[in-house]
Amino acid sequence: MRTRPGILPTSLHAQQNHKTTSSGTMKVEASRVMWGRSMARNLRYTTLISDGDSKTHNELLRVDPYPGTEVVKEECTNHVAERFGSGCRNIVAAESKSSQVTLGGRKVGALTQQKVGLLQAHYKRAVVSKCTSTAELRKKILSTLKHRSSSDDNP
Repeated sequence: MRTRPGILPTSLHAQQNHKTTSSGTMKVEASRVMWGRSMARNLRYTTLISDGDSKTHNELLRVDPYPGTEVVKEECTNHVAERFGSGCRNIVAAESKSSQVTLGGRKVGALTQQKVGLLQAHYKRAVVSKCTSTAELRKKILSTLKHRSSSDDNP
């Protein structure tokens, strides 16, 4: 692998960074530096798109890169949908260990991996849709669940 003098190969550079700090800490530090130098480049970030971790947002609130301007945190819809799917899978796994109710399996109406994937896709579509209120979003999400759980016998 050819490298320029004084520049580490990418894999070695990543290994050195991860020896001293976690990726989450690196993300916080990178955001702090990026937001801190943005004014020198005539640029102002106002919204942070997050993956559910609030460490970066908390650090930006602490640093206050633009006094008088609020830093708004938005959740990435992919991460929101993934957490929904993970939650469904965890419920199925937890219920399969108990003797009360089995949600998974091969029986008709079971909550399979494929059905969790469909629910996750519909959930994401509802979250991404233009809702004017949380009540409207809730209605879309619940209608998806009702639609997916209905059958010819139980419409």
